[in-house]
Amino acid sequence: MIKLCCTQQILKKLKLDPVALKTQEPVETTSALGDWYAKYIINERQHAIVMVNDRTRMCLVTTAKDIQRLPERLEAALADTLAFIGVPRHAIEQEVVHYRDVCYTTTRAAPEGRSVMSTITQFVLPIENTGLTSMTHQEWNYYFVGWLTSSNGYQDIGELVSKRMLDAYGDAP
Repeated sequence: MIKLCCTQQILKKLKLDPVALKTQEPVETTSALGDWYAKYIINERQHAIVMVNDRTRMCLVTTAKDIQRLPERLEAALADTLAFIGVPRHAIEQEVVHYRDVCYTTTRAAPEGRSVMSTITQFVLPIENTGLTSMTHQEWNYYFVGWLTSSNGYQDIGELVSKRMLDAYGDAP
């Protein structure tokens, strides 16, 4: 199980009550990567969801179309991006199993909320400056992996994510 911490705009589109979500029992995340934060953006009349992982700050972009399928899109984008950075297939398969059970919550309900939302804002800026349609969602995901790796203050995102997943799932199937 993972927690998907969403902005008010996403919760409204999912027809979820933020007040009710704040009162629910805390859920323990079972995935190696942890929780994800999501923000709805509109750029060039295109609607997208920008998601950032709270532990690694890995960023994924997906379409906002048919928002009820957001967990499936997160799972697919994550599996593709993990394969791109060289995470072994068995670790990817073991990780994405946790994404089939999603608990929605607000961005303010989690302790890392403000920090991760600030990180999302940093990822949204290049999209706003270049335009969402200048690349596919997959190309944006690959771009952000390279951007994090080359940014000062960040460890190689591929190494960080691979290490976290191999520590959780082992080196061999």
